[in-house]
Amino acid sequence: MKNSIRLKGLLLLLGLLLSTTLQAAITLSVDRNPAALDESFTLTLSSDESLDGEPDLSWLQREFDLVNQQQSSNFQVINGDVSRSISWTLTLLAKKSGSFTIPPVQI
Repeated sequence: MKNSIRLKGLLLLLGLLLSTTLQAAITLSVDRNPAALDESFTLTLSSDESLDGEPDLSWLQREFDLVNQQQSSNFQVINGDVSRSISWTLTLLAKKSGSFTIPPVQI
């Protein structure tokens, strides 16, 4: 019984450690702030890991016109260490003047 409880506790701890180490770091950045009305700017969403899904960028359509969208991925092996990354680059044009806050992006 004690061994069963210890094993379950170790498995839970291992699961928690793996879930925190497998989370990708995701960053959002803009190439200029502020941007003038009728002036495009670039929004870049980057992850330090390869992701299975696509970011939900539906919120952009309310405030911005999407001029261009690109996706790139990178895979490297250096001295046996494997690294992957992915990024989305969006060229946007504001539909109206004002201040905008970028909300959390779901992937």
